[in-house]
Formats: sequence, C-alpha cells, structure tokens
Amino acid sequence: MPRKNLILNLPGFSIVKVSGYQPLLLDVRYNCLARCSHCQSKKVRKKASYIRRVHHELIGHRRSILRFKAYKLYCYACGRYGNQQFPGINKHQRATWRVQAAVFHEHSRGVSQKDLSERYKKGKATIERWYQRHYEEQHRELLNKPCPVVLGIDEHFFSKKEGFATTLCDLRKQKVFDVV
Repeated sequence: MPRKNLILNLPGFSIVKVSGYQPLLLDVRYNCLARCSHCQSKKVRKKASYIRRVHHELIGHRRSILRFKAYKLYCYACGRYGNQQFPGINKHQRATWRVQAAVFHEHSRGVSQKDLSERYKKGKATIERWYQRHYEEQHRELLNKPCPVVLGIDEHFFSKKEGFATTLCDLRKQKVFDVV
C-alpha cells in the first residue's frame, strides 16, 4: 500500500483526490472485488452505482469526509440484491468505525458530549449512541474472557521475620484456603 494511503487506516481504499479544508474531502477508491454481503460470493452483477459520503476520523484538527463510489449488487449464487459492504464501515452507517472509536475514547477520558458534538458536527444523541455501542462491545469482550481457576486474595506476615502466608480462593470448588 502506498504511503499516502496509510493515513486512511482502512484496508482496500486508496486516495484519488484531496479537496476542501474544513471538512477535508477525500475522494477515495475501493480497490478490492465486490462481494455479496449475504454469501460472500464473488459472482455478482453491478446493478447501479451511487456516491457514498462517510465521516472519517480527524486528520490533525480537521474533520474528514470520504467520498467513494459504491454499487448495488445482484448475486448469482444466492439470487439476492444488496448494497456493497466495506471493511471498517458498518452497514447503514455514515461514519467509519474508527471515528466512532475515537469518540468513545475521548468521551471515556472526560470530554463532554456537547464538546464532542461541536467538534465532530454530530448531534448529542448520535455521540451517545456511538458511545453505548462501543461500551457494549467492550463489555461483550470482557464476558468472553476466560475466568481464572484460582484467585489470590491476600498476602500477609504472621510476625516481622517469619510466617508469610497467602490466602487463595479455588473458584471451581468454592473453597478459601491459606498457603503458609
């Protein structure tokens, strides 16, 4: 991937033209083959095209908008119609996953919804929705994390020089015991 395309942090996209200042308008092209969003088949027919505008993360302190051509597709394998899907951009979203993650991290650090809505030119409800979506995603990731079998609770001394003990909890058998 050429160095100029690394600024996007989106796989398969390349920059064609840059225009505007605030917001920064990036005309980009998607280089990969179109696939069916239902069965991932490459045997598709392009029925129609449309220009899609998607808000991307800040470049410097400037907002950026990606403009690219997307297609309505007909799949020969499953016989269904659908719009072309792109990595890093969720279905029916007008913002990339990266800008939503940036909003989540800034709001987690204490930046108010009002300041974020002014910076990204989005409504406070949109900022809240993005934050809730990423919060739920992180919560799901933590739920799938494996739980330890034995958990160390406390370490302490009986006297100043001798008698070091560790209190452990066996989570399978639900027993608490000390190791001296």
